[in-house]
Amino acid sequence: MPQTKAREMQETPRDAQARERESFVLKKIRRLSADQLTQLAVIIDEMVGAREKTNEAFLNALTQMSDESFRRIWGNPRDAEYDNL
Repeated sequence: MPQTKAREMQETPRDAQARERESFVLKKIRRLSADQLTQLAVIIDEMVGAREKTNEAFLNALTQMSDESFRRIWGNPRDAEYDNL
């Protein structure tokens, strides 16, 4: 119990709102049938997958931009001397 009280004392209003939303959603989930739970799991997987694909595309774009920047900075005869070290 002491850990719970310490955690509640440090909880921000945003944390409390998130906890309340989570509790609200969990109550609804507990009322679903087995088939509905299966459907919900598929939906969640799709949502997570879409987010991961978006993150991957963003990281790929950043990599491409940084590659071009590095080529401009390091791709010159003066810096080519360091390639031979």
